Amino acid sequence: MTSWPVGYGLLDLVEIDSTNAAARRRAQAGEQGPLWISAARQTQGRGRRGRVWVAPPGNLSATLLLRPKRRAADCAQLSFAAALAVADMLAPHLPGRDIRLKWPNDVLVDGRKIAGILLETESSGDGMAAYLAIGIGVNLATYPDDTEHPATALADLGNPLAPKDALLDLAGAFAKWY
Repeated sequence: MTSWPVGYGLLDLVEIDSTNAAARRRAQAGEQGPLWISAARQTQGRGRRGRVWVAPPGNLSATLLLRPKRRAADCAQLSFAAALAVADMLAPHLPGRDIRLKWPNDVLVDGRKIAGILLETESSGDGMAAYLAIGIGVNLATYPDDTEHPATALADLGNPLAPKDALLDLAGAFAKWY
């Protein structure tokens, strides 16, 4: 079993508006991170183009709050590390499946979206990132019907995975790629 990465905190919630919004609030309150924020249910999760959705229990809704000490414009590169970490987390549960990364923010299995990534940051006056929130949603149990790209869920493809176990594997994989 994977162990929690050294130096990373965890805030595990039952319900929240948005894990990315929680990361922003904590960063503005002085949280230094790295801190994973996870919720069993999100009521106002966000995606590209401001799309809002409800993330039901059984799926993974998590955000990593970082202080990356780099220019805000360069933080988008960490989308690659997040996507690779999601692929690493999924791979043992999907032998023989085609896992691909679709820039800038999707992970696909057999051509169907299983995970999305949303990076949000604020710049300080010198152009450096004041903080970075890396939001990751993974369809473990269910998937939404109203998506712009066909979607799927891990439960429909392979071995079911509990959100807490998925987060443990994801956090370890991200720490490796970061």
